[in-house]
Amino acid sequence: MAALALGFTSCEDYGTTAVPQSNPQLPAMDAESLVVAPGDTVVDLAAVANITVLNVVEVKDLPEVANLEFVMEVAKTENFANAKQVATTVADNVVTVAAADWQAAHLEVFGKNPKEQDAYVRFAPYVVNGSSKVRLNNADYFVGTGKVKVTPYPAPFFIDEVYNLEANGVVVAELKGEKGDVYDNPNFKVAVTIDVEDIIDGETWAWRIVAKNAAEGTERTVFAPEADFADAEEGVLETNVDGYVPGYGNFPIDGRWIFSFNAETLAFSIKEAPAEMNMIGGFCGWNWDNAPSMIRVNSHPGLYWTIQYVNANEGFKFNASRAWDGGEFGYGAAVSENSVAEVVNDGGNFAVTEAGWYIFVIDNTTGVPVLSILEPNVYVFGSAAGGSWSASDDWKFQIVGDRDAEWPFVSPAVLATDGTEQSCLRLCIQLPGCDWWQSEFIFYEDGVIDYRADGGDQARIGNPAGRVYLNFVTGKGKVE
Repeated sequence: MAALALGFTSCEDYGTTAVPQSNPQLPAMDAESLVVAPGDTVVDLAAVANITVLNVVEVKDLPEVANLEFVMEVAKTENFANAKQVATTVADNVVTVAAADWQAAHLEVFGKNPKEQDAYVRFAPYVVNGSSKVRLNNADYFVGTGKVKVTPYPAPFFIDEVYNLEANGVVVAELKGEKGDVYDNPNFKVAVTIDVEDIIDGETWAWRIVAKNAAEGTERTVFAPEADFADAEEGVLETNVDGYVPGYGNFPIDGRWIFSFNAETLAFSIKEAPAEMNMIGGFCGWNWDNAPSMIRVNSHPGLYWTIQYVNANEGFKFNASRAWDGGEFGYGAAVSENSVAEVVNDGGNFAVTEAGWYIFVIDNTTGVPVLSILEPNVYVFGSAAGGSWSASDDWKFQIVGDRDAEWPFVSPAVLATDGTEQSCLRLCIQLPGCDWWQSEFIFYEDGVIDYRADGGDQARIGNPAGRVYLNFVTGKGKVE
């Protein structure tokens, strides 16, 4: 190989600097000058200190005073979006990576879960002379692109996907992760109703938390309050380690409560489940005085709905209280796959990409709120709908796509009814997994919409023949 004239440029950013084509002293190496073969394609990072990642098969036109250097990129997807760089070492045409360095990049790309992952790798080649280096060919040139099965370092302790809440030896609920991978977010919650009359021994509601899917012999799978917190509503849990199995906590209080714990720090809390949910956003001027209270769904504690009009990319969020008290949640909270709108991030708030009327549903039945956004379908049921007792398109309201319209929701022409049990006007929305009457509503002589929510049967109301007009912003309704 010919000697290399000192025409290198210093380069700190391995991945973006191309060879300056205007400098005739730099090596004229192209894509065919370097031939490589893949290294290990199945990797256990904990098994060895260094991993072979690439083999240099042939190099042409490399000056004698120069060396090759490679920077490995690790990514989750084949397009190498958000790839992380790892330094390598080259010796005797073998390129290796320190397992600890690969582990650090793996954590950034895949998170803390210790399960095997399919990772994509590629290598940026550089020609090096002392402290100077240039990118071979151009900034988009990579070699050795491929897929590797990677097992990262073991986690320091086991974290399950689901935990059982036991009371007096009986499983009463399942605690599930709040969002994302449980190793990255080890917070678990569940809402549960406690009735002292159901307590087995009549005195205590003895509780503990047990991993649902742990293999036999796995530690940190049984949790109960430390002795100082046995009767407390928050504190620290102890867990089974080296054969020790913790006892139970006590909680003999009627009501609906949210149990939560962190499987890493072992902190726990028991808080009264909120009985309300509210929605706030640009549609109401971010003013709690104007923010709508969501409607409770009959027989489904923790399930709430409201119909609102939101503009495209106009933020909104939710809170159990009507205040900025730290309990509000927005983008980053879970969104149901059944949602009909594309949900995007508006500075930490939820937003949708298309303006319109929607039914917004918050499912907080487990203590971990999930947002669903549904089509704003409203229906007439019963005798006013000719005896229809299903969510029929024939009796679905038409919608005016304008929040400021006087009557944005207008029904088909309904039949007159006399207001008896057998002949009355009944209106509702239909929520997945719920009976229609669990989200029904009506309005009376004052024209104010009255939601059944979690109450009993509403007083029956008659109506003349005509159309039903509704405005969910003003909370009014009429028939004419």
